[in-house]
Amino acid sequence: MLGSIDTHDNLCRLLAKRAGCLVVSVGYRLAPEHPWPAALMDCYDATLWLSRNADRFSGSDRVAVAGDSAGGNLAATVSLLARERGMPNIDRQLLLYPATAYLEPMTSRAENASGYFLTAEDLIWFMKQYIEDTLDAHNPLAFPLQARSLSELPPAFVLTCGFDPLRDEGTAYADRLREHGVSVEHTNYESMIHGFLNMEAIIDRTYDGVDEIAAYLQRELVQ
Repeated sequence: MLGSIDTHDNLCRLLAKRAGCLVVSVGYRLAPEHPWPAALMDCYDATLWLSRNADRFSGSDRVAVAGDSAGGNLAATVSLLARERGMPNIDRQLLLYPATAYLEPMTSRAENASGYFLTAEDLIWFMKQYIEDTLDAHNPLAFPLQARSLSELPPAFVLTCGFDPLRDEGTAYADRLREHGVSVEHTNYESMIHGFLNMEAIIDRTYDGVDEIAAYLQRELVQ
């Protein structure tokens, strides 16, 4: 619903510089004008095109999908859709405080309902704009925690925050990936809030988070 290439430009530049890799930011369509699955299909199509044209931009054909918040949801669902369709090959998925569930009650949604930037009320409103038909909310390509099987998905890096209403669903998704045989690296920034990776001007730990993500990319994708 919110955000753009411009709002995430600094984060993308930091990752590109510190990881030493090419970062492509996708300007996908936003709800409510373009509800699910418009954003998913835009991101999937961009990933497919880039995987087929990687040699035009870099010397490597290895591809990771990454995103924060709603973008984390899209990185996860693009990975699921790519598995279903058999293309493109995605080497890693980086899910940064991702939204993976619909309106299921969770402890973190109650504990962090207000006072920590993203509120529980915000979540409900965003989801109702994104999902035009409530039947779609039960599709794992909308909210991936509902998927029956998460096997044969790309290895994942999952980042969560202690004071984030999305904390528990990010943790639950990391746990389910492991249960289905997917290699997962999960890190929880206990004292951080949702969106802190975009707050480098006011939060020093932004750089800790970016450096950890960059180190993962360096180790798993670049080298």
